[in-house]
Amino acid sequence: MIEFLVSISIIVIIAAILTPTFLSAKRFANESSTKTRLHEFHLALMMYRQDWDETVSYGPVDQMGLPDAYNLLLTKLWLPQGMWKSPCGDHPGRPILQINYDYFPGDGGAHWTDHVGIYQDNMILMWDINCNDPSLDLYNSFESHLAIGVLLGGNIAVHRKPGRYDEASWWADPVF
Repeated sequence: MIEFLVSISIIVIIAAILTPTFLSAKRFANESSTKTRLHEFHLALMMYRQDWDETVSYGPVDQMGLPDAYNLLLTKLWLPQGMWKSPCGDHPGRPILQINYDYFPGDGGAHWTDHVGIYQDNMILMWDINCNDPSLDLYNSFESHLAIGVLLGGNIAVHRKPGRYDEASWWADPVF
């Protein structure tokens, strides 16, 4: 009986030691999947730009050949069901029925046009904030947020810092 209790306690201790490692590996895998999916979205948007004959490299959304938010939401109808779902899952702080990936050009044309001339290829295109701790208040600009995004030039940016992730200036100094 004592041997049985000793062996059970050893198994419990090993499980307690390994659990954080497994959770860390799962988080890393979800973040890697998010980066891959954002890169795929970037490639699709660049192909869309070529098809719609962009007239300027950096300017208004329609002149750059990018879809507006309405046309991008229409693509949800023909993309595979899980394509718009973040590998990190839904964050409870997000509004219901919002897609997991935020598309910056859809957040008002004037806001985009003002910033794209400044940041150019470092302008944020799409991002995912669902890899944050579920208890985090996403709209508190004093807390550090983890956001993974793809820039207009195609680079993947990963930030963990306080501030408003939905502002172009927050992405201005990307960490690759």
